[in-house]
Amino acid sequence: MYRYDIINALIKKNKYKNYLEIGVRDNHCFNKIKIKDKSGVDPMQDDWEIAKGEKVGWDGDKVPVKYRITSDEYFEKHKTKYDIIFIDGLHENEQVYRDIQNSLKCLNKGGTILMHDCLPQKEEHQSVPRVSDYWNGDVWKAFVRVRSERKDVEMSVIETDTGVGIITFDKKDKPAIEEEPTLDWENYVKNKKEWMNIKSVDYFVLDTGEEFFINKRVQTFLHSGCLGDVIWSLPFIISKGGGDIYLRNHNKLSATNQNYKGLFRILVCQPYINKVHLYPIEFGEKDINTDTGVINTQAEVKYKPDIELDFDLDYFRISPHLGKEHLITSYFTANSSKPQPLPLPYLVVDENYKFTHKELQRKVVIPKGKFNVFHITQRYRCEYDWGKLIKKQEHPNYFIGLKEEYEEIVKDYDVAKELKHIKTADMYDMAILIKKSDKFFCNPSVGHCLAVGMTKEYFLVKNPKQGGVKTNLPFETIINE
Repeated sequence: MYRYDIINALIKKNKYKNYLEIGVRDNHCFNKIKIKDKSGVDPMQDDWEIAKGEKVGWDGDKVPVKYRITSDEYFEKHKTKYDIIFIDGLHENEQVYRDIQNSLKCLNKGGTILMHDCLPQKEEHQSVPRVSDYWNGDVWKAFVRVRSERKDVEMSVIETDTGVGIITFDKKDKPAIEEEPTLDWENYVKNKKEWMNIKSVDYFVLDTGEEFFINKRVQTFLHSGCLGDVIWSLPFIISKGGGDIYLRNHNKLSATNQNYKGLFRILVCQPYINKVHLYPIEFGEKDINTDTGVINTQAEVKYKPDIELDFDLDYFRISPHLGKEHLITSYFTANSSKPQPLPLPYLVVDENYKFTHKELQRKVVIPKGKFNVFHITQRYRCEYDWGKLIKKQEHPNYFIGLKEEYEEIVKDYDVAKELKHIKTADMYDMAILIKKSDKFFCNPSVGHCLAVGMTKEYFLVKNPKQGGVKTNLPFETIINE
């Protein structure tokens, strides 16, 4: 949920008539506010933003701002009363503190003040002067100061969109924070929950009224990783409540750049995926080291401006434990989240699922009787006698995956008679065949991901050089250890 979702819900609930935004910058939030009478204040003279703008073509002179002055100048010259005010100007303690005090002076009875960037995650994100590209400023200090001084306000922070602070008038016997707080990072970390009075999004929605969030934006995820990487991300998506997923059809590490086509059917039938979209490959490109798989976080990423993203899942690659922990965990690590108990199964696969479009209703041919399925990728093959394993199986063996991979296996292990190829259109077909098989054999691969997601018993040949593969789940058997 974004700040403008919260602002619009409060406008709708309280039937607010006018709105003031301090710090409009590029009108990104301002343009999404659904109220006729709205005004913006911004001098458009931030040196940091201007320098950054020169690199990406942003021109503040072309942004329409009603009051192109500082907030101090505005409040000195104008005394208009507002129903709702959003503070997102200069993110420095003293300035934000003045903005809060001045906003309270011109807030109508029953009105609301909101603030952005109240919950920095790292010390450098709140350092003043600014030292990092990602910056919240020390807005939190102004918030705590007001809570420790005033007896006529109720203040809390919604845990979303880097922390959205909410201030309303409310008579109290004493300030919410009685002791004089020492405003440094160590104390912020120690007292954050109490000082900031943090509320969850779910709490806020229920407290405000779900009916005022009818038009709230669905949560969004972006992934341009390999097919298996997307499947490994699903527990994280579930932990965040699901939503829409955007797929890019291009990744330097992919065996095939057909993410959207390969994943569409299996993702669209998952109950926690709202919609599956194709994301333009000219946006979202990362600088990835093809040897290590690590993303260069210093390289600028250009996103499609009209698509709001809550989570860029490509950044599982910034986990400091990449290659050591299981990839499922890397998504949580990279997003500073604690893994919940793994939701098993996290893949719902039904060969009779009714797709909206008839052309998606095609069905893969399922062999009759008992059969085994093999999925062996070239990328993670290691020294192992697949031929011996294939030839000793009691039931017919079928290979799923790329035809060229099948041909390599047949050539290398002389198993043309014992192993047949089944043509699959996508990962949905692969999952159906894995699910229906008597036994499933694989190396670390897309098929491996599917089996884990369905809690299907599988037999894995692990490359000794590859870390972070074992799940230690009861239906996993490592056959070369």
